[in-house]
Amino acid sequence: MQSRHFLIGGVMLGALLACSPARSQDETFTELKSGKKFPAKITFSHEGREITLIPTGALQVRKEAKKSADAAAGETALYTLAHYMEEAKPEGLQSLYDMILEKPVAKQMILDFDREATADHLKRVYARFFAKALTPEQHQQMKGAIDEFIATLNADIMPKQQIVFRWLPDNSLVIVLPNAPEKVLGASPLASWLWKAWFSEASPIDRSSLVEKLTAK
Repeated sequence: MQSRHFLIGGVMLGALLACSPARSQDETFTELKSGKKFPAKITFSHEGREITLIPTGALQVRKEAKKSADAAAGETALYTLAHYMEEAKPEGLQSLYDMILEKPVAKQMILDFDREATADHLKRVYARFFAKALTPEQHQQMKGAIDEFIATLNADIMPKQQIVFRWLPDNSLVIVLPNAPEKVLGASPLASWLWKAWFSEASPIDRSSLVEKLTAK
């Protein structure tokens, strides 16, 4: 199933968490549609504990291109997403989705871009996502965290560059942009809502592709 989806998508809050940069091994796996390779394992330290993440799946996110006078409508690739989490043993597919959205273990997304996304575009898209996903009351309660997250997206992303989101067990969110140090947003429900953009039942993408490495027979 080809997914049709627009990108959904600061100063650090307080002191940086005790979290070292991620280390990836030489082994990789490949997302078949894009041909892009991602680490087969990611290891980092957080609060004195070594954490290893394994891939759950990957997906090239595409959107329908507008039809022009001299070209037929088609699809254009936006980015390829690889998702990781600490090793899990779910009892079924729904259990796996629930675990990704609710269990307090480390998770990470790597967005490897296929086309340019300006900082202004990223800010607009994520602001629109949170405005639509949250009730007015929820949005008001999370306004500080949302504003801090949007402010962090301050770089234009070129093709073949990546954004990394890492959701830590304490509900803090690590954000890594190209050619920039990682930034940490303090504990809030924001990371949970960010993950719902791809993993909730309402997600417009084929979320099963993002867990297929754990569900394949």
